[in-house]
Amino acid sequence: MSRPTGAHRVVVGVDRSFAGMQALRRAMQLARRDGAQLDAVRAWVFAPTWLPGTLTWRWQDECDRAALVYLRGVVDAA
Repeated sequence: MSRPTGAHRVVVGVDRSFAGMQALRRAMQLARRDGAQLDAVRAWVFAPTWLPGTLTWRWQDECDRAALVYLRGVVDAA
């Protein structure tokens, strides 16, 4: 497999499953090898009770903090 020139980012979806951890480890290897930025992402579905326009900045900050803690935990475990 040839490496594309100019690749500066490796993006990987993460979770705490076995496959998710394998994907993160491989993405870390590729990013190190290529000197690329590693972007680990996670997606989730909002509960139907959370309506647009009812979210406050405080709620959004709490979600941001929770996501960061989760991602750090997954990266540390990998």
